[in-house]
Amino acid sequence: MSNAPCVFQFIAKDSEVYACIFVQNLILHLEKYFNSEIKITERIVPEFENSALSFLREVIYHGYRVIYDNTNVDGKIQYQN
Repeated sequence: MSNAPCVFQFIAKDSEVYACIFVQNLILHLEKYFNSEIKITERIVPEFENSALSFLREVIYHGYRVIYDNTNVDGKIQYQN
């Protein structure tokens, strides 16, 4: 999750407490999602559908797009700074 700090900073402009809660819940949601065998809400990223990046998928969480490489998902959320 390379943009978790950016999401936190954006929401923290209004409320650091809510930003912390939101990012924690986002991570929990994504870990549960990636560990599930059924990914009902998974979809191809429309911008990359007919490109070399068509392996990328997205899931929406409270209005935020989470784009990930579905060929390299192990159920653990990794942070990249």
